[in-house]
Amino acid sequence: MNSESTVPPHNLESDRGLLLVYSHNGTEFSDVEFNNWYDEEHIPQRLRFPGCNNASRYQAIDSKYPPWAALYHTTSSDIPESEEWFKLREVASDTERAILARLPIMTRSTFTLSSFHRPPESEPTAGLGTGAGKVICIVHLQVTAVEALEQTDLETSFIRWYQDFIIKGVSKTPGWIRSRVYNRHDGRDMKTTPELKVAMDSGMLVIHEWNENGDAMDVSKQESNVSAQVQIWEKDRRCKVTRETRIMTLYKEW
Repeated sequence: MNSESTVPPHNLESDRGLLLVYSHNGTEFSDVEFNNWYDEEHIPQRLRFPGCNNASRYQAIDSKYPPWAALYHTTSSDIPESEEWFKLREVASDTERAILARLPIMTRSTFTLSSFHRPPESEPTAGLGTGAGKVICIVHLQVTAVEALEQTDLETSFIRWYQDFIIKGVSKTPGWIRSRVYNRHDGRDMKTTPELKVAMDSGMLVIHEWNENGDAMDVSKQESNVSAQVQIWEKDRRCKVTRETRIMTLYKEW
């Protein structure tokens, strides 16, 4: 069940960086023990770090692993890659050290905001996009040239098409409040899987968000349609698009 949130609206324009962390408590810890540590110690400590604007945690509703994701929005993508940020581990409690040592999956990557898309001011949902989305679709993307276009030209063409065509289509689904496009900045694999590493190393990340009126089934249907459209684009340009998507629901925001 999702936690209630009383987080006040924040300035989305200052969220230029993103730290995305996937985790899985496996059988080592109960959900209660894992979430108590994450919610009461781990995230609050990082929110006190200068430049960390807000954070949210999501739980999978797509039956994929890992089941948990945390998003930290920062003023710059350099912040969660700084020596000072990683020094937080040096002051970690015994509880945090024990949990981090035994988690089966805990992997992270940082991203820089490339473009921001939200409803026009005239739309009914325009004023609802100042908090974390209640349902999100995280999309990891990597386009690779096989022949014809040069890699740089291909990436530019793909991003333009994705923004002008795919995001435009996604924006018509009920409850949509925003889509953000990111470029990968850096990453450090702590504990991961081969499949998750491919996703986290992808050069492009898109996060679509819906409010409480968004329906997860609508998101899933839209995702199937997008998948078909990407395959057509891929075939027409004789390239390879690596794509991994996650559909998750808000657990808690700060």
